[in-house]
Amino acid sequence: MKEQLEQILAAAQKELSECHDLKIMEELRVKFLGKKGELTAILKQMGGLSAEERPVIGQLANKVRSDIEAKLTEKAEALRSEAAAKKMAEETIDVTLPGKAPRPGRLHPLTATLEEVKEIFLGMGFDIVADTHANWNILEQETGDFTTAKGKEVMQKFLRRYDDIDVLVAQNDDMAFGAIEALKESGRYIGFGDNIRIISFDGGRAALELVKNGEIDVDIECNPEQGETLAEVIHMLERGETVEKEYIVE
Repeated sequence: MKEQLEQILAAAQKELSECHDLKIMEELRVKFLGKKGELTAILKQMGGLSAEERPVIGQLANKVRSDIEAKLTEKAEALRSEAAAKKMAEETIDVTLPGKAPRPGRLHPLTATLEEVKEIFLGMGFDIVADTHANWNILEQETGDFTTAKGKEVMQKFLRRYDDIDVLVAQNDDMAFGAIEALKESGRYIGFGDNIRIISFDGGRAALELVKNGEIDVDIECNPEQGETLAEVIHMLERGETVEKEYIVE
């Protein structure tokens, strides 16, 4: 399996180096890292490894994924720079004109208060639902101060205490990012086919990219304006009805 992972990395690096189109690059991302991609197909075989081999292969798999993602990012930036340079060469711009300095901004007090209240109700809602499921064994709850660094610190502590964590709920994306860092550093593979479900809240762009890569399983944006639509979709699912793949909420 080690040789297969190394071959996947070599093939991805070669094809990305030869890629000159963003659309083709996205196809390569799906080919190597997608839900049905080559890396996922190999990792589905990890169940047959010994207890000693799993951490080694898990760390290598994380490195392969990280290296491919880094190459994707590097290539995307290069292609965008080339496109921008080409556009710049085709346009006439007077770069001597003075620019406009951006004005620093901050959240309105009402918006800041709403954000704080939202986080409080997120925790309350989870506790209410958890009380209705006797088969849920909540190992421990602790705040990560809604930061990546604290989320990582808390997850590292949990990993030292428990070896059977199969679900992680983070009340915002930053804490989820920190927890994922801790999980990867512990040797656990995080992605399609892993053995831990990660649920986060916020629905930020960076987190949704991790959903696309299989590192976060569910990410929820808490927007009260979407409540009515989401409730109806949930009721449709409960009734066994077919729902659309996407719903646009204005």
